[in-house]
Amino acid sequence: MLEHLQRLLYYSPNTAGIGHVSRAIALLTGIRRYAPHLELLVVSGTSIPEQFSRHEIELVRIPALRAVPGDGAVHFKQRYLTNSRSSDVRRIRAGILNSVFDTYMPDLICIDHHPLGIDGEILPWLMRKRSDPGAFVTAYISRGIIAQSLYIQPPFLRPQRGIDVIDVLDLYDRLYILDTPGSGHGEVANINRFAGDSDKLRYLGRLTMKTRDELVPESMIRSLYGLPPGPIITASLGHGSATEALTQVIIHGFFQAQRAANCSLILVLSPYTSPAELFQLQEAFAGERVFIRPYLPNFIEVINISAAVICRGGYNVLTELELTGRPALIIPEDLGSQEQIIRAGALASATLIVEDVSCLTPDRVSSALDILLTSKGDRAPQDVNKYAVAQAMIVDLEELQLCQRATENEQ
Repeated sequence: MLEHLQRLLYYSPNTAGIGHVSRAIALLTGIRRYAPHLELLVVSGTSIPEQFSRHEIELVRIPALRAVPGDGAVHFKQRYLTNSRSSDVRRIRAGILNSVFDTYMPDLICIDHHPLGIDGEILPWLMRKRSDPGAFVTAYISRGIIAQSLYIQPPFLRPQRGIDVIDVLDLYDRLYILDTPGSGHGEVANINRFAGDSDKLRYLGRLTMKTRDELVPESMIRSLYGLPPGPIITASLGHGSATEALTQVIIHGFFQAQRAANCSLILVLSPYTSPAELFQLQEAFAGERVFIRPYLPNFIEVINISAAVICRGGYNVLTELELTGRPALIIPEDLGSQEQIIRAGALASATLIVEDVSCLTPDRVSSALDILLTSKGDRAPQDVNKYAVAQAMIVDLEELQLCQRATENEQ
């Protein structure tokens, strides 16, 4: 099994949110079961590095960047090294990335979301692949959204005579989408514009941090996270300037909902919430029947025991809703690509969707909760299995190896 692949290097940008971290951990822990001999090393600017440690995955952390929209485009600025110049932070990142690659000498590199890395910082890796295609295997990992252009204009890293443009997808052996085609979710995949019917493209299926068999008993979750007795409604609203106002609307609507009279509301915060912000939110909103909890790494466990869920429309949380079958009020973020709205619309029954958050009022939240809490669970839990996804990837890489070796022998 993957006899020539011993070292996997996984690049995860993590400029905001926790989605990339969760998907990376789910995929890598799935791979570990079917290829236990394969070393796993992650390089990332994540703000929650401890999550990799919890799963015994080695991490090389690079200085973090954050995405800043402006002038019709997204720019990247340093997140914490604010007394340093952005160019200096990028040089530090580039130095670490190239040192890790040169020293670790991976047999397989997996690149998440940004096919060139943020602002092209892993281009040196891919250009080595171009000069020596058999040196290592390259795999692009996507939830169906590509973060940037897939064409590189000259001069690349150095001028190359007679070359007008490089298609980045030519530098990858495989293009993996963590989704399923034709399900509605898969229709988000703008990778099809570039890959078409390419034999490099593989849909592996959706994944979550845990499978249904790995979910722990309700009593254990209530004890672990200090949750109150009785039915709970769980809300996770992400982070950003509008979160506090949205929280107020949700809380007022919760208290108005007749069917929620015997429920408690659990507000789960983003990992980017500072201790000071947590204290302010506790002071402003916590009280009778309202409980505020910091970021929970196994949020899926809380979803699984909830009477209803209020959430955004990201890949991770919607897949967790499918796995658990919980009814939900979904408030998609407007990300320009309409990804969250499309994904939410593809979810089966027992969900209500708010497409325009500016129209959300306490009355509408109240009505939505009354409907959801009378749901008879008419959306059956789906079989979302990270181990099946990882196995599909490993089997595909095995076949790729056999083909490459056969080609080498013929030559």
